[in-house]
Amino acid sequence: MSVKCPVTNKECPYLKKLDSDICPREHECDVVKESYSKMIQKPPSPRKFLIILFSVLLVSLISVCVVYFFILDKDLSLLGLGNKMSEATPTPVSTAAADPTPENTPGPTSAHNPTETTTAAPTPVSTPAPTALPPVPLTSNSATKPVRIELDDLIAEVQNVPLDENQKIAVLPTARIISWYEGSYLPGNEGNCILFGYKHYGGIAGIFYNLEKLQPGDKITFTLDNGTKITQTVIDSIIYRGGILPNDTFIIESENPRTVIISETGSIDSETGGYIDLIVVYTQ
Repeated sequence: MSVKCPVTNKECPYLKKLDSDICPREHECDVVKESYSKMIQKPPSPRKFLIILFSVLLVSLISVCVVYFFILDKDLSLLGLGNKMSEATPTPVSTAAADPTPENTPGPTSAHNPTETTTAAPTPVSTPAPTALPPVPLTSNSATKPVRIELDDLIAEVQNVPLDENQKIAVLPTARIISWYEGSYLPGNEGNCILFGYKHYGGIAGIFYNLEKLQPGDKITFTLDNGTKITQTVIDSIIYRGGILPNDTFIIESENPRTVIISETGSIDSETGGYIDLIVVYTQ
């Protein structure tokens, strides 16, 4: 039975009625009005709903950030999403040279070309090669390896590298350190000395960045691990298009020993991001 309000002559707007079926508008009692006011089903305010939704999203975002930075320490490997962001793009270790010949001389193959094994090479930043390094630690009375190379008032560290599992010279992945193949001779010794250095790597220019500008007669100085300094003169410079070096580049035993310095030059391959050509500088 519907109840009409005696004032407006409309059905009572309340969803429920008192047991007496009397419209609350007929009552002036505050207790009755309060009782009926609790029976009205008011929809939630749209503004209040948006505030609640925003609060829930904000709390969720904060929780995700806390888990990512402090619990997972940026390492998503537990979720199957890879390693830390800082380690997502590891720098590859390149190799130079190829299978040794029966005379234990590394011979070139296409794998010798560093442009095929390095990632895209960005434009070198304006970080000059150092002009000074700490004093050379004297490890023995007799020289066993080169430890410094000086060129045009620039200086770089030299480290010895072996052949890798593929019998290729393991080139250090940096422009700041020159790789000396430890199976070759010392500069100025009774056989050929073989070194490799990047033109630039990881956006940093190396000491060999302007190697192609060297002319016959220019000087390069090597420091050995016993403190001995050896200064040699550039006698030749050859650019090999496509980065394929001839076999005699890697000859170790020689009646006319030379120092063989290998680096990159030319234009950059748009696909690999590495240099297309190689340059070989010979010193004596």
